[in-house]
Amino acid sequence: MVDFAKPVDAEDSVISNMGAMCAYSGEKTGRTPKDKRIVEEETTKDKVWWGDVNIPLSEESFAKNRARGVDYINTRRKIYIFDGYAGWDPKYRIKVAFYLFLSL
Repeated sequence: MVDFAKPVDAEDSVISNMGAMCAYSGEKTGRTPKDKRIVEEETTKDKVWWGDVNIPLSEESFAKNRARGVDYINTRRKIYIFDGYAGWDPKYRIKVAFYLFLSL
């Protein structure tokens, strides 16, 4: 069971009528399109519309960035992991994982 007490105390968080916690990030939400990278390899090279928004990343660059991320995670004293879903409908939802270094 998730304890929503702390986040709901914040001015920018509420519990929806369906029981989900909603947190508002303010004026600047989401990522900028030019920050997005997709690994260009056999399964993506002919299926992605490459351009200003879908910028290709080599498998080598991905491996280097992943290694840096893993190294960083390994320097943390504690890590909190949430495995869940994005989306309510099982037909369309996707698995997501959040790795946090601070607990709520």
